[in-house]
Amino acid sequence: MPQPKVEVADIFRRDGEAWRAANAGHVSPTQRRVMTAIEICRTAALGGHVERCEECAHTRIAYNSCRNRHCPKCQWSAAADWLEARKRSTSAIGVRRAKTALSSGCKSHPATAPAGSNRSSHGGNEVAEAFD
Repeated sequence: MPQPKVEVADIFRRDGEAWRAANAGHVSPTQRRVMTAIEICRTAALGGHVERCEECAHTRIAYNSCRNRHCPKCQWSAAADWLEARKRSTSAIGVRRAKTALSSGCKSHPATAPAGSNRSSHGGNEVAEAFD
């Protein structure tokens, strides 16, 4: 996944204080903490460690993350995993499942339609038939 050119943290660092000041009465302490966590995520403010390649001796500093559940840097892989799982489960269900759910739910309770509604007495099978 390519790195974005501008991150939420960049925007918060650039404009966050002014925005918080302008919206002082409308930002909860929890929201302020989330913004601060995103601003300092993977910076020296949270500390870090040095990683060193054993083959070429290249070193780099890896800063610690905030691990806040709202942080896009910390949660992007979890979000990607969740999205992929939803895609798999949705494609496995398909239209047949939607047809079954619509037709079986309506047949079970045909009398639950409000009086005067345009829902048919045979349980709405016309909706399910539209999927055929």
